[in-house]
This record gives sequence, structure tokens and C-alpha cells, in this order.
Amino acid sequence: MNNFTKKRKKKGFTLVELMAVVAIIAILAVVLVPTVSGYIERSKKVAIVSQVRTVIGAVEIYNATASEQICKDDLISDLANSSTGKLKDDLSQKDINKLGSMDVKTARSINQDSDALKNIELNTNGTFKSFKGTIVTN
Repeated sequence: MNNFTKKRKKKGFTLVELMAVVAIIAILAVVLVPTVSGYIERSKKVAIVSQVRTVIGAVEIYNATASEQICKDDLISDLANSSTGKLKDDLSQKDINKLGSMDVKTARSINQDSDALKNIELNTNGTFKSFKGTIVTN
């Protein structure tokens, strides 16, 4: 009879404890998601700036050694075209895959802008959309 009157210890969590844990996780998610998404967007912009620097380096080398100069209005995708591009030997699709339909003038502007990361707008797929900074004319 003594066994029936003893209280048994219950194992597990109460509903209140589970609700508290879920609330804490929700609060952390609300705080961290905007921060993480900001880092992701910044890394995409850094990739664009890196590809711009690669392209500008290739354009400068080409202009220094070739008799025909690359025009500021030429599209980078045309320059890197594997069959007809002037920079087909220097640039691959991997080198320009984030730049979309950027021209050389915009690439030079991004390369010279110290706040380029703030002035670059992205498409939803993370490629270059537009540049809000000052466009270099030379």
C-alpha cells in the first residue's frame, strides 16, 4: 500500500517549458535573419566587384598591347564571347557570370568607386542590375 501513496517522478518537459523554448528560438530568428541576409547580399556585391576588377585588368592589358582599343560602350559579355570576343583568351564565363549586360564604362565606374558596394543594385538571382554611383565618362 505504501507504493501507491508515493508520488512518482514525472519525466519530460511541461508545456510551459516547451513554449518558453519556442519563444526564445523565435526571438533569435527574428534578430538573426535580417543580419544574415545582409551578409549574403554583401557577399554577392563583393563577387561583382571582384569580377569587375578582373575584367578591367584584362581590358587595360588588351588596350596596352593591341592596336585596336576596347570602346567604353562595349558589353563585357561580347568581349568575353568564346568565338568573337576580343578578350576570349583572357576571360571565361566564370569570370563574368555575375556581371550580366554590363558595359566597360560601368565596370570602370564601379572599379573607381570607393562606395561601390553601396551603389550596386542586384537582380533577384544575385547578378548585376544597375549602378547608382557616378559613371566615369573616359
